[in-house]
Amino acid sequence: MVYSSKEQLQSEEAREFIRKSEREIEAKWRKVHVNMIFLASVCIIVSECLVSFLITDDPTMISDPSHYVIWYLGIPAISYLIIDIVAYVGMKKLAKQGRKLNYLLSILLAVMCVLITIYHGVFPSVYGIGILAIVMTFIYGNHKLGAVTMAVVMGGNIMAFIFLPWDDKVVHTTVYDMSALIMFIATAGVFVLGGAVVVWEQQFRKTAILGNYKLDALKKVAAKDFLTGVRNRYGMQEYIDGLNGTCHCVMLDVDYFKKINDKWGHDRGDEVLETLGEILQQYEDHNRAVFRYGGDEFLFVIQNHKEEEVRLICREINRVFCENLTMEMKREEIGITFGLSPEVDVKDVQRGILLADQELYQKKHAYN
Repeated sequence: MVYSSKEQLQSEEAREFIRKSEREIEAKWRKVHVNMIFLASVCIIVSECLVSFLITDDPTMISDPSHYVIWYLGIPAISYLIIDIVAYVGMKKLAKQGRKLNYLLSILLAVMCVLITIYHGVFPSVYGIGILAIVMTFIYGNHKLGAVTMAVVMGGNIMAFIFLPWDDKVVHTTVYDMSALIMFIATAGVFVLGGAVVVWEQQFRKTAILGNYKLDALKKVAAKDFLTGVRNRYGMQEYIDGLNGTCHCVMLDVDYFKKINDKWGHDRGDEVLETLGEILQQYEDHNRAVFRYGGDEFLFVIQNHKEEEVRLICREINRVFCENLTMEMKREEIGITFGLSPEVDVKDVQRGILLADQELYQKKHAYN
């Protein structure tokens, strides 16, 4: 199938929109991910502090309180803190390397889950805590990342289950082993199910993003004047709503435009407006925006410029416009007349338009 250059451009724009949207989604999820790491470490440390307080306050519950505080509060707290620091530094250092950061955060949370399993292996249900690390990878839509996280979780949990290194009082009873096995199976099940969820979620996400792209494209089309290519009144309102501060308003129209239509035809008149629209767009930037106000009238909204600078821009536009006219039109004194408002608050831009229109009318009246 052969595509036109316009179709290829639109297709590439759609792909870039999808990529950009996915990067934004992943960036937001990374913030959730790192916050989950911080929250998990804080919750566990606080819980252990409360338990330590209750146990050490009652000598009948534990024979060596200092040993408990060191092994179940001090060392775990230090290890969680190290993970938190690495996650924080990673968010700063790898901010522009999203893929690497995804792996770092996923592995850190997986390691934290394994450590929790090691420190609290007395409870067989703790072998299921790794499910959290696996689930957190789903949004990234990366099967390899999910597999790496699964390998860290299952590998660490199996080692913890076999050796039970942290608490020599824990023994492998039938109930303990069966409970741990159920947690292993649940973790593996979540991983397998997660693979299917990732495939579905990726398709759903792309469909939703593509829908947003089409909606955004429709909004852009609706906000532009078809003939001149500049924004229309709808686009003007949308632009002004996003402004702050003050601005100058410039109203301009083509001198003797009716004569162009009457003498050379409406097609020639459309060509003149189209040329003017192309010229005006060359003078747009982050401080200047142009809109077709109606007929041959255009509005310039200009910020962060002195009045003389605005008038200089207007004269330059008129010069360039006249250079593009035919000799016949130049002899008919076709050109552009501008009306400029004083600086007004953007919230009161309608008053600026009115003042600019009044100056435009006065100049037109003086010509006639």
